[in-house]
Amino acid sequence: MIGSVAEGCARDASDIDVVLVLRKGSPTRSDYTWWDAEVAAAVTRSGRFPIQPIFIARTSLATDEPNLRHALTHGFPLWAPEGVFRGQS
Repeated sequence: MIGSVAEGCARDASDIDVVLVLRKGSPTRSDYTWWDAEVAAAVTRSGRFPIQPIFIARTSLATDEPNLRHALTHGFPLWAPEGVFRGQS
């Protein structure tokens, strides 16, 4: 999870940004279509913030792009079975 909720500075218009790292390839519209059809419908909005998925390629974890680097450094893993978050192998 990244963003304002993860960093403890959420506001009324904030959402919960959840990074989903793809095992292979780069994100496509079909990833978001899958989320909308299979996950969004099953996730109960029990809290005050909606959940926003952000799909990234595994290779993006090694980015030097400052905004994504900040997000990956200051976010925290909700589930990382392969240990790919925060520079883990």
